[in-house]
This record gives sequence, C-alpha cells and structure tokens, in this order.
Amino acid sequence: MALTSRQKLLDRNANTRDAKIFIIATEGAETEKKYFETFNTTRPFERSRVRVQILPPQQDRSAPQHTLKQLESYLQTQDLDSRDEVWLVLDVDTWPEHTLAKVCATAKRKGFDVAVSHPCFEVWYCLHFAECDYETLSQHAQGRDGAQKLKRLWRGYLPPSATKTELAILRPKTPDACRRARDIDKGDIDAARPWPPSPGTRIYQLVESILKMLED
Repeated sequence: MALTSRQKLLDRNANTRDAKIFIIATEGAETEKKYFETFNTTRPFERSRVRVQILPPQQDRSAPQHTLKQLESYLQTQDLDSRDEVWLVLDVDTWPEHTLAKVCATAKRKGFDVAVSHPCFEVWYCLHFAECDYETLSQHAQGRDGAQKLKRLWRGYLPPSATKTELAILRPKTPDACRRARDIDKGDIDAARPWPPSPGTRIYQLVESILKMLED
C-alpha cells in the first residue's frame, strides 16, 4: 500500500521545509473539530509552518477505543516523520475509568500524545474567562449534564453584541487559558493519572505545542 506523502497535508504557500503536522483524533464530532480547524485558517496560523489534521469520529463510533482505532488506521496510510505530532483528544465524560485508562496507556505506548478533558472539552473554553473561577467551574461540571451546563456557562461570558466569531474572541485569551489549566493540573495529587481532576483539561499541552511552532 502506497503511503500518502506528508507534503500533501501541508500548505503549498507555506515554508514546508521545517513545517510540522499535528494529527489530532477527537472523540467529539463538532466542537473539537471547529476549534482545531482555526489553527489552519486564521492569522497568524494561516500560511505558517503549522498544519493541523483533525480526525473526528466516524458516525456514532465516538467511544475512546474507537477513536484510537481510527487514528491507528489513518496513520497506516500516512508517510509522517519524527517532527510531526500525533494526539488523541478525549473526554472523561461517563466512560468507565478502566476503559479510558486502557486507551490512554495503549496510545502512549504507541508514541501518541493524549489530551483528556474532565468532564468534557467545554472546560477548555470556560478557562479562557477570568470571571470563571474554579468554584464556579466545579459547580457547573457536576452531574451527567455537566457538558451542557459548561457550554451554557462559557457562552454566557461572550459579549451579547459580539461582531467577531466565538473562536476569534477566545484566541487572545489562549495564554491565560493555558495558565489556568496548568495551575489546576498541578494541584492534582495523582499526577500519574492520564487525566486531570474534575474540572480540568490537558488540552493546554497540545495548544502550547502548536503555539511554540509559531514562536520558534
């Protein structure tokens, strides 16, 4: 089977000599895809050395183990090299801990990076806003409807008459979101666990890696 050259994933208008590709397999079908696609289409990312390839779940197969298998299948068709990064983006949500732990361990054994949000990806959005302290975040993260409550929470911080898109409003706040997520992560007494305390997210590790490419 012929492998797809990594050059086909890169922007031909960019300097591809030292470009870096981020392959990101996501458990969520819409929110995560919409967020990470902005790294390809908005300044200063467009025509940069960064190229992000998102793999959303296929149909209803969004369980962590299916996300991992989809990623493995995709990589078998790609001719990547050591400069590229492969990430698995998951939510703790209501998945059994042993299932999630097994998937994370398998991914890391294969050399993939893992960014898990607890309970869901919307925690990352909420952490962009200084008004959202840890107590507020914790209250909204509780229960099986935590994702919906967190979605309403972060949207409540958006200006009611905003003319920019939601993600354009988040972008300047990204460094603060990374700092807040890192601070929560440092407070976890079980640092060896592959996901942060609730509420928390390790999306900051992936985002910081992407941003570093813009600075180098």
